[in-house]
Amino acid sequence: PVGGRARVKADLGSLAAALRTRELQRELVKAAASSGTVSPEEGLLVTQGLLLTKLRGGDAEGSRALAEEGIALAGTQEGRAAFALHATAAASLDVNDEETCAWLAARVGQCAQFRAQCAKLLLASSCLLHQPGGPGAGSESPGVESGNPKGLSDSSKPPRSSTGAEAALVILGPLLQSPVKPGSCTGEPAGVEVNADMRGWASMLAGRAHLALGSIEKAEAAFSDSLSAFQKEHGDASRLVAIAVLELGLLYAEKLEPIMAEGLLRSATDKLLAKVSGSEESSTGYPPSAPSQTLGGARALHRALHEYAKLLDGLETNNRKRTSEAAQLRAQASALASSFDGLHAHGPDEGARGAAGCHAALLDWYVESTAYEWFR
Repeated sequence: PVGGRARVKADLGSLAAALRTRELQRELVKAAASSGTVSPEEGLLVTQGLLLTKLRGGDAEGSRALAEEGIALAGTQEGRAAFALHATAAASLDVNDEETCAWLAARVGQCAQFRAQCAKLLLASSCLLHQPGGPGAGSESPGVESGNPKGLSDSSKPPRSSTGAEAALVILGPLLQSPVKPGSCTGEPAGVEVNADMRGWASMLAGRAHLALGSIEKAEAAFSDSLSAFQKEHGDASRLVAIAVLELGLLYAEKLEPIMAEGLLRSATDKLLAKVSGSEESSTGYPPSAPSQTLGGARALHRALHEYAKLLDGLETNNRKRTSEAAQLRAQASALASSFDGLHAHGPDEGARGAAGCHAALLDWYVESTAYEWFR
């Protein structure tokens, strides 16, 4: 019950309250374990609950420490693999930890397929964040030097001479080429099949990589493939579809095609707003506490509102600036931010563009997809 309350608090926007509840749960379990009333497996599940909450909040050091604790204490290879995947996600938050992220991903890749494919997505996203000119620019990434550091397999490590975008495309290759199979793809040999969500994320990350390399046509094709994969799996109204539409809108903004860009950004924003239900709208157009709106959905909406506002800043209608419309969108984003204390965990207050925004959305999906089935 304590863990359930923490989950609800995080979903409704109070990440700080969720962390406090998770930490209380962990203290209670530690006390009960000494008397034998709680099994080691239950203790590991509680540790993972706290870990995922810290990961959602962008705490790389805290979530990584819990992951390493779990790897050491887990009594099965499945349990160690689950924590190794969480450690990969934690390492992907750190712009100076690309090598460790790759090493952990290689360990995970020998286990259940869902974990293996998640590890590839996280590693590719990490490479995009670390590429020259990206969010990690200015602090030298350790990269992968010659030899085989920490047992990293040759098939998993990015080429030494690659940029982050090129390395991401190498990692994503199998996910883009393997046949798609419905379901979660658990319990089967790694590297054989992927599900629709995996394909959608791989295509989206590939689009970001192609865009970073200046290949506009390839980027557009990849983003379109991502949108198609998510639409087939979830229907047109899902958050993943809205994120894919947002990426296409940002691409058209890069192409200086404002009409197409505005249509796509408006569509993405409308889809994310439509996910909010069962609550009366406030004067700013955003309900401050909607039961169906999770932190991940709020983060995606916040980003979409700001990206749409940025586009409108530079547009005119009948020789009139559209700055007032942009201001309204920013007011909606501010109202949203006041209700979700974990909103800026993976990006600055004005939203996160490009690879950073895509990485934050991937981490939100990862936390939500593993929260109920931790030992897949």
